[in-house]
Amino acid sequence: MDKKIVNKLIGKMDNKTLMNLIDEMAKHNSAAEQTLLDFCGKNMTLDNKSLVLEKQIEKHWKNAYC
Repeated sequence: MDKKIVNKLIGKMDNKTLMNLIDEMAKHNSAAEQTLLDFCGKNMTLDNKSLVLEKQIEKHWKNAYC
């Protein structure tokens, strides 16, 4: 799906709905979760730095366990 279509689909969503969509995608798709973590890692602030790093470590432990 290209960016134009995605923008048309989600461009008018309110913040809460968009957050719910992202949450559901990350829960059900490991690649989506990794993309979210990568994005947050590149754009992290001091406030969410520890949360991003914690989630990345959790994901790596889950992968190592399986």
